[in-house]
Amino acid sequence: MRKMFSKLILASVLTMAFVGCASKNEAVKVSFEKTTDEETGREMIGNMFVTGLPVVKEPHTFSVLMSRSVNDYSASHDEKHILPILTENTNVIFDIEDVTTNMNEKLNLLFAAGSGLPDIIWAQPSDSTLVNNTTFLFEFTEEILREYAPNLTSQIEENIPEGLDALKKADGKIYSLPTGVYAEYANSATAVPLIRTDWLEKVGMEMPTTTDELYEVLKAFKTQDPNGNGKDDEIPLAFCQANWASKQFAFAGPWGIAGRNINDAEHYCLVQDGVVVPTLDTQAFKDYLLFLNKLAKEELLDVEGFSLTNAQYQARLDENVVGMQSTWAEDAEIWAPVPILEAPGYEGKGVKQGQNGLRTANMNGFVLTTSCEDPLAALRAWDYLHSTPELKRISRDGNAGQLWIDNGDGTATVSSPETLPDGMTSDVDLNYTIAFRGLGALMFGDDTAKPDMNAAEINDDVLRYQYVDFYKDYFLDEFLPIRPVSSDKLTEKTFLQTELEAYINGFIAQSVLNGLTEEQWEEHLKQLEAVQYDAWIAWNQDYLDGKF
Repeated sequence: MRKMFSKLILASVLTMAFVGCASKNEAVKVSFEKTTDEETGREMIGNMFVTGLPVVKEPHTFSVLMSRSVNDYSASHDEKHILPILTENTNVIFDIEDVTTNMNEKLNLLFAAGSGLPDIIWAQPSDSTLVNNTTFLFEFTEEILREYAPNLTSQIEENIPEGLDALKKADGKIYSLPTGVYAEYANSATAVPLIRTDWLEKVGMEMPTTTDELYEVLKAFKTQDPNGNGKDDEIPLAFCQANWASKQFAFAGPWGIAGRNINDAEHYCLVQDGVVVPTLDTQAFKDYLLFLNKLAKEELLDVEGFSLTNAQYQARLDENVVGMQSTWAEDAEIWAPVPILEAPGYEGKGVKQGQNGLRTANMNGFVLTTSCEDPLAALRAWDYLHSTPELKRISRDGNAGQLWIDNGDGTATVSSPETLPDGMTSDVDLNYTIAFRGLGALMFGDDTAKPDMNAAEINDDVLRYQYVDFYKDYFLDEFLPIRPVSSDKLTEKTFLQTELEAYINGFIAQSVLNGLTEEQWEEHLKQLEAVQYDAWIAWNQDYLDGKF
């Protein structure tokens, strides 16, 4: 009797569930009323079967707005291996519209208009884009997730300590579901500094271990024509602020400055013993800038990195003129990771960007809007992709045999095709062309294909594991937590950080280009007060302390 009463209560709660409004004045009610299909005897809600396959009786098409990668060479979404499998087994069709421009801008325009929204947002929108527009988003209650996404829900509760709470925004509600690998080991080291070992050999020098030794190596790169073309065209050290993996802060580790990832703002503070410690007013930051200026004055650092587009930067790398860079991975025959360098006065304080167990999943990957007329069917179709490790791998990496091999024991190994299709230059290009990579199903542990570390041929996957092994002991132990905040607090931080970032970007560029006198440093400290750096630090301390 008690179980029956509980089920009745749950049914009542679900039947009365509402999602946000499709326009600014209308509320949309989602029906949860169950019926029995006369033809099959199966339980249904509208056109959707409550359990089993197919998900819907009659084919149903959902409009999808999706971020398209620059590495995606597909001419049609039919080339994505998982989509025909999804349709064949669920009767659900994803009609995808690609977005190659800024997704957040496009979504905010649609939200502002209050119309034209897709059924599904399959992308990586920012937290602010979502939390400022929850009126237009379907709420995944825990009851709905448990009943209509049992595969995904059980996997989250088994692998994430916070369970479904990890998905909740500051208002305690769930508006998005995660995609990608939850904690990918290969991503733990983020970008890595690499140096040309063939150039080291040509100039007769060893791998540097200190910043002073690095300076001497870069001078040799500049003056001894290591690329052998008889021209004075070498760029000893290159960076690019427009390239996610090549930003200048990648080289700040010897002075004890590093973040969870390579994003600039990650380096504006450290967390030490539960205290948010500023970095931008420290001697270490100043000494780092002075070192970069020293390199710039002698043309050992490409200062155009502050203004280069990513395409321009990639073109320079392709010209065989760069001796050291920060990137994701490069040919191991000529590029090797630079060890943690020691800077004078900072011996033993060197660190590396990255985090052991770094959460790499896209927590806002799958979102339903209030334009979706059958959100439960869309959710059930998404849950189908989480029903087996094989389906997860196909959604991320395509069918077995190209980028992964099924080991027959529940695990898989990364593989590489002998040849790539015309126009493609890497396995990453193929990956994004036949599958969804970071927008694929949520994966844990052995769901993900692992590289063969004993393979004769070293590919990027093996390299990434090697890089992490090389640097992991130098990752910091404390970071700001990753958890949602309310819209007003997020707006407050955005306001503070926007002004701070604009100032710091200019200050760093000017200091590297023109040097930094004592008077200029003192003026910098005053400007930090003017742009409310102390308030930004205080916001992060309150966030760390759980005050909001």
